[in-house]
Amino acid sequence: MLRSWNDYVTGGHIPLSLTAEKPRIALYGCFQVGKSTLINCLMNRYAALTGNGIATTSLTARYRYGDKRLQYKRQDGNLSDITQEQLHNLKSLDDVYPDKSFFSIEAHEPAEILKLCDIVDTPGFQANSADTDAALGIIHSVNYGLFIIPNRGLWDVEKKLLKRLAERLPVSVIMNCSDGRGSPKWIPAHSINQKFLAENTAAIKSEGIHPLPLGGEEIFSCNALFYWSRQADFDTSKVYIEGADTLTELINLTLTMNGESANRENIIALSRIPKLVECLKARINNYDPLTHKWR
Repeated sequence: MLRSWNDYVTGGHIPLSLTAEKPRIALYGCFQVGKSTLINCLMNRYAALTGNGIATTSLTARYRYGDKRLQYKRQDGNLSDITQEQLHNLKSLDDVYPDKSFFSIEAHEPAEILKLCDIVDTPGFQANSADTDAALGIIHSVNYGLFIIPNRGLWDVEKKLLKRLAERLPVSVIMNCSDGRGSPKWIPAHSINQKFLAENTAAIKSEGIHPLPLGGEEIFSCNALFYWSRQADFDTSKVYIEGADTLTELINLTLTMNGESANRENIIALSRIPKLVECLKARINNYDPLTHKWR
């Protein structure tokens, strides 16, 4: 009787360390929905370039655990070191590898969550056709997708893209409450956002899309900017955040006007990012690193 590869590994004939791989989790969504800010939140450090009203992630980047290092893949297939400042000015990368099916940027960061998974930042949909093609081109290179939407009704193009992803990849949906700066819409638990959650959940179901729940929620709501604004590396990323100098004051004012405490602990709790990290860790625990399937 023929034995499977799995039999040899589980039987102890082949070390699991030689075959097991951490899951690769990719963040998808239209441009300027906060994907890069959310990645910084998940890693608790400034690693992913955040935008200032423009589409900043034009190259697919993979973040892996290790000593801090940032590299890009050249046309000859080799990796070269690069700084975050050089990466932000993409015009300086005239020899970047053209094949969009590969990870163009390889980054190592000593972030705790990267001990459990690799995180992939993709170009935003709708920035241009090339970025959309690049984002979709890595579907077969990742194991799980997080589709990020803002707190508003879903656009038809978002429903179409989400459906394409869900047909090829296990995917969860996250509503980042980035829309409505300085208004109650900034607060994930506010009734305005609960209405959007209900509407978008119904819209997704009507398309025959069945995303994987996070913490029992079909669409998980959070505010990445709330959380990131209270982290140690926030000052480093200020240059790339629109109105960063007045952001703290605006958050404090918004919360005070809505009867919420503006202390650091409450803002972090309201962001729901710690809860999101817990849910992602639980999801990763359901990943089989040998078969690359989700239990």
